[in-house]
Amino acid sequence: DVERTLHVIRECAFVVSPYPIILSLENHCSAEQQAVLAEQFVRVLGPLLLPPFPPDLAVLPSPDALRFRILLKGSDKTCPEPSLNRLLHLRGAKYSGGPIPPHRPPYHMTSLSEIEVAKVNVMELAGYNDHYLSRTYPAGVRVGSSNYSPVRVWNAGCQMVALNFQCPGPYTHCNTARFWENGNSGYILRTPFAPPVPPLALDVTVFSARQLPKPEIFETLNTITIEKVSKMSRIAYNHANKLVQKHVKCKETTSVVNPFVTITTTGFEEDCYQVKTAVVQSNGLTPEWHESFKFHFNRPYAAMMTLQVNHKEKSSVPLCHYCIPVHCIRAGYRTLPLYNEGNVIIP
Repeated sequence: DVERTLHVIRECAFVVSPYPIILSLENHCSAEQQAVLAEQFVRVLGPLLLPPFPPDLAVLPSPDALRFRILLKGSDKTCPEPSLNRLLHLRGAKYSGGPIPPHRPPYHMTSLSEIEVAKVNVMELAGYNDHYLSRTYPAGVRVGSSNYSPVRVWNAGCQMVALNFQCPGPYTHCNTARFWENGNSGYILRTPFAPPVPPLALDVTVFSARQLPKPEIFETLNTITIEKVSKMSRIAYNHANKLVQKHVKCKETTSVVNPFVTITTTGFEEDCYQVKTAVVQSNGLTPEWHESFKFHFNRPYAAMMTLQVNHKEKSSVPLCHYCIPVHCIRAGYRTLPLYNEGNVIIP
């Protein structure tokens, strides 16, 4: 029920943040139903719905200028009915790399799958994003709702990076932490492609943990079953097999924790590291490591750091984590709150 959904959006859109909401219209309605949809947008959202941009718009308004406003994103192809089409603020447009098309209005917006992003030169994409909005999304072959790393596309300046939140994991944790730095407003400054700050040398010492959660043992299956493989290309099928992970809980459980800490950094290629501490046997209550690690970041403003506590048995089982943008790290001793796999803080 679209109308009921719009009522919920109207009531909840700005509870957490006053900054603008963009509704992307995946429209498959007939022309008659599109007219009904346009009437519902205007009637239900009322003054929250931003008036259409003027045709001669030169620069998009800032998020601050659009506080408490709702924008609609669609395309002339999918929303051809005049009453709905005139309500659109952001209009879909193609970009596959190379020079920026001339005379493109600032409200044109490009959507790229992660596979399409990988084919575009990162410097060209960053240049495009200096002038226009772009949105990226997971490839369709991720039939298990797994995710791709958002860091690379953030670093190319892409403003909207869509992820599959059905399956929380390291990449959704990274996404959540990225927006912590300014109070979860939903908007942060875009990562500049040219280094604005000097390199950073960082020393991290892992001292101890307290009252770690008990591990849940999972068996990871890296294959999938597709009834009609003939409908997929062999490349897509193989790609899906590599990406999809199904987790099936085993009957085995354990109350003993053998913890160790993994520190992973993601960012530009030269700033990616992974190190780990030794395993502390049979101590999830007060494990101690006292191990130090050195990192060097050429572009610290674009890097993320994840500290993950794991349980070691036959294989490694993640217990909890903490993720933070590297440029938000401050000197001194810190006690970190830990989050579970669903990104809920552990009391």
